[in-house]
Amino acid sequence: MKLTFIRADHEVTGSCTLLEIGGHYGLIDCGMEQGRDLFENIAIPVPAAQIEFVLVTHAHMDHTGHLPLLYKQGFRGTVYATEATCDLCGIMLRDAAHIQMSEAEWKGRKAARAGQPAPEPLYTLEDVEGVLRLLRPCGYGKRIQVGENIIIRFTDVGHLLGSACIEAWLTEGGTEKKIVFSGDIGNVDQPIIRDPTYLTGADYVVMESTYGDRNHTEVWSYTDDLAKIIDETIAKGGNVQIVVHVYMEDYMLGVLPYEMDNSFPLEALKAQAVAARTFTLRRLPACGGTPCGRCGADVCTDSACCQSYRSAEQLASKWGADAAYYSARVEEAVYSTAGEVATYEGALIEALYHSTAGGMTESSENVFASAQPYLVSVESPGEEGSAHYRDSITFPRKSFITKLNAAFPRAELSAKKLEVQVEITARFASGRVKTVRLGKVEVTGRQFRKALDLPSANFTIEFVGEDVRVSTKGYGHGVGMSQYGANAMAKEGSDYRAILQHYYTGISIENWGERLK
Repeated sequence: MKLTFIRADHEVTGSCTLLEIGGHYGLIDCGMEQGRDLFENIAIPVPAAQIEFVLVTHAHMDHTGHLPLLYKQGFRGTVYATEATCDLCGIMLRDAAHIQMSEAEWKGRKAARAGQPAPEPLYTLEDVEGVLRLLRPCGYGKRIQVGENIIIRFTDVGHLLGSACIEAWLTEGGTEKKIVFSGDIGNVDQPIIRDPTYLTGADYVVMESTYGDRNHTEVWSYTDDLAKIIDETIAKGGNVQIVVHVYMEDYMLGVLPYEMDNSFPLEALKAQAVAARTFTLRRLPACGGTPCGRCGADVCTDSACCQSYRSAEQLASKWGADAAYYSARVEEAVYSTAGEVATYEGALIEALYHSTAGGMTESSENVFASAQPYLVSVESPGEEGSAHYRDSITFPRKSFITKLNAAFPRAELSAKKLEVQVEITARFASGRVKTVRLGKVEVTGRQFRKALDLPSANFTIEFVGEDVRVSTKGYGHGVGMSQYGANAMAKEGSDYRAILQHYYTGISIENWGERLK
């Protein structure tokens, strides 16, 4: 057994240690050294293709920054890291590649003007995507067999989200030795980050000691500093966005209670959990989606944009004395379906849902222009218990005319013979209005609904004296799963899979648990 300290043993940054045991090679961290000195980014003394594994303590670039380069050079082994570290690597390494490529492009233009060859980036986004596919997410406190003679365990050290020390049990020649690789160790009593976990017993400890020659200064108030930054930003007229990293199932625990009535049967809640999880994943960049257009996060907490989400404290306030009961139901719905998503031909579906279909859902192309084979109109019986199954809104004629003329100026509606000027001209098979004639223009039912802020595009129009009464059926866009329809199906004995496969035609329910770690 042999350890070779390749980097970070002469200066700050670039942690990388080569482990050789029984003719096998692995790395502990593969960091990038930053700075210009004699020892910067010393090459690994064995071919990258011979390295079978990399153990990563945390996601900072001085511990992971050369992983894409290792892949570029031929590494195809397994990268072991905590779940949060894997997530953060996806962000940080892609960003690093972007910087590398942008800088190479800039230097290339400069070199071209000087008649010199263009430099190449250290690695590209393709190299990053390659090494990210080799990541294996690991939980804290679990023993993991890396090779026939190597067992490891990650332990929280409170330095960064997902940071860990690595306990390694190495067997060679019938003798077992335990080596602990400390990684960077955090302070105690930090906000958000847990305190470091203490270990007992080791034959050898490889300790990160960049600042080992002095004590930490007194810990300042992070809260006060954050408050000062926020105050200064607002005073300058700026915006403050706080992005929270949340694990998928923890996120579902905060979404489900605000997206569906918590008193619904458990099978309905399970169906909502799968739909909401699928909806979320389809929007993540890692799954080919695009971040929220309003805030830049993967998803936001605005239901009009993404999905509702509330913290445990907000949920406790919402539920009051019934908090324990409803919390247990939500947890069962989420955890019993953990990792499950709805797919069509192997790809995540657009898992749209709404409150009440009004007896029949709508095909996607009639609402969102894009036709999806799994989002077709289906019957949705048993929704009469919804407060929005039928509704009615009465407008004074003057208000009715003002709102519609503001939305459609070319309509030129007038109070004289209004009944003749307004006419529903076509409906879809679901009953929702396809087109409405308004004076000199024809608009879609969706446009009419938006202009008057109606609960549904399934409506009728009546002229009653000096008023106009618009009666609606259903609530929401009507595409995908009806929540009150799911409620009715669950009460009739359908399980969550049957509910989902009724509202999303031809789909499969798959467990993507391993992909979500």
